[in-house]
Amino acid sequence: MYTRNIVILANSTKYSGHCIAGKDLNTGEWVRLINTQQRPFFNNDLKELYGDPEGPSLLTCVKIPFQEKVPLYYQPENELISGDSWEKIGEYSHEKIRLLEDAHYPCWLGNTAYGYPDRIPVGICNASLPLSVSLHFMKLDKSENNLTLAYKLHENGNKPRLIFYFNNIRYDLGITDITYPRLGDGDDTRPKQIPDSFVTLGVGQLFEPMNSHYKLVVGIIHSENELQGNAEEKPVISPANSSNSTLPGDTSGTLPTPERDATNRSIPQLNRVTTNYEQKLFLELKNLRKSIADQDHVPPYVVFWDKNLREMAQTRPCDLENFMNVDGVGEKKLEKYGLIFTSAIKTFCEENGVEITPPDNMHDSDTNNALEQIFHINQEISGMNNKLKELNFLKNSLLEHVKKTEIRQQGNYILQSSTTSIRQLDLEAFKQRYPQVFMEIGSVTLSDADRILGKTEVTELCTFKESTRYSVKEIISNNRMQENPHE
Repeated sequence: MYTRNIVILANSTKYSGHCIAGKDLNTGEWVRLINTQQRPFFNNDLKELYGDPEGPSLLTCVKIPFQEKVPLYYQPENELISGDSWEKIGEYSHEKIRLLEDAHYPCWLGNTAYGYPDRIPVGICNASLPLSVSLHFMKLDKSENNLTLAYKLHENGNKPRLIFYFNNIRYDLGITDITYPRLGDGDDTRPKQIPDSFVTLGVGQLFEPMNSHYKLVVGIIHSENELQGNAEEKPVISPANSSNSTLPGDTSGTLPTPERDATNRSIPQLNRVTTNYEQKLFLELKNLRKSIADQDHVPPYVVFWDKNLREMAQTRPCDLENFMNVDGVGEKKLEKYGLIFTSAIKTFCEENGVEITPPDNMHDSDTNNALEQIFHINQEISGMNNKLKELNFLKNSLLEHVKKTEIRQQGNYILQSSTTSIRQLDLEAFKQRYPQVFMEIGSVTLSDADRILGKTEVTELCTFKESTRYSVKEIISNNRMQENPHE
C-alpha cells in the first residue's frame, strides 16, 4: 500500500455516482481513483471514506491511500484505492493554479486526424492502440475560445454541454462536473457565455452504441476572480483546519510547494506575465489582436492565442527574425502579422523606456537550480519524443488502413505514391571480391563501401528492393497541391 497527496481536479457524475481524479502534488502525475468494487463512488462510499457524501471539491488537497495501479487502454491513470479513510490536508491556492496546467496537448485534443471532436472511435483507441493520457487540464478564455454553456434535451432532462473553439476546431462536449446538474423543462436552458475557466477534459469508457469513447468536461474552475498579486509571497496550499495539517517532513506551518509534472514544466516559464510592463504590453497586444480579428471578421484566437501574446510580452521581439522564434508564428503569420506586431512592440518599448532585448536571467537567478532545470528539460524532451512516437504510430496505422481499403481521395485530400529502388549491399559478394578491405574495416555498410570503392563499382555488388513512398496532398482552389509526406 502507498499514499499520495492529491489536488482534486475532477469530481464528475457517473451512473448516479462520482468519478474523482487529480494530480499528485509531489510528482505532478495524473491519478484517477478507482473504487475497490470497480464502480463509481456513491454518496455513502464518500461519506465513509471522506466524511462528505459529495466528496472533495475541486482544488481540495487530499491524502489518499492506494493499493496498486490498474490502467486501462483508454484510462492509463487508474489507481485502485485501499479502502482506508482519506484525509483533507489543505486547499490549493487559486492564484497558483497555472502551475497545474498541462504543457503538452494529448493527441485527442486539437487534432482532427485523431477521431472526432467529441469522441474517439475504438478503431484508433483500443487495447492495441492505448492512450498515453486520458486527462488534460488547461485554461480556456471566454473570448479567445468563445466559451459557451448550452443544454441538450435528454430523456432524463437537459444535459449541460460546453462549447468552445480550440486550434480552429469546434468542440461540443458533455459536462459531467457535479456542480453542473441537468435542468428541467421549466429552467432557463438558453446558451450563455461563461467566464474564463480552467477545465479538466477526460476520456470516458466505451459507449457501445457509437463504438466510441466520448470526451467529457469532468471539472470546471472559473477564473474570473483570479487573484493577480505576487503569487510567490503566499503558500501554494492553505493548511486545512490547523497548522498541524502539513505534509510529511514539513515543519514550516504551511504545506510545501508541489513540484510540477516534469513533462509539463516550461523552462523558463513564458506563460506567466510577471512584471508591470509585461502585463501592460500583454494587454496592448490583446487590443491589437482584437482590432485585427474584428477587421478580418474572425475570432481572436485565429490571429494568436493568449499564450503567444504572453511570450511576446516577455521576449519583446522587435524584428522579424526574433518574432519568428515566438511559439505559434509560422511563415504565414510572420508574413501577415510580423510587421504589425513587431512595430507595436518596438513602439511600446521606446515609449516606456523598456529594453528591447530582455536581460539574460539564466545566468542570474536561475543558475542556482541549473541541475534541476536540466533534469526537467530532459523530462520534457522525453515527453515530446513519446508524443512523436505516438503520432508516428497513429500515422502509420492510418496509412495501413488507407492502403488496405484502397482509399485514394477523401474530399480535398488525395493520396499519391511513388516507387524507387533501394540498393542493399550483398556482404557475401563484397567479402569474396574484396576480402582484404573487409578484414581491414570489419563490418561494412553501404556508405562505407561507396566511400572506399566508389558508388558505381559497389552497385555491382548490390541487390535492389523496391520502396514505395506515400504522400498526402491537399487540392487547393488554384489547382496547386500542398504536400504532406508520409513515408
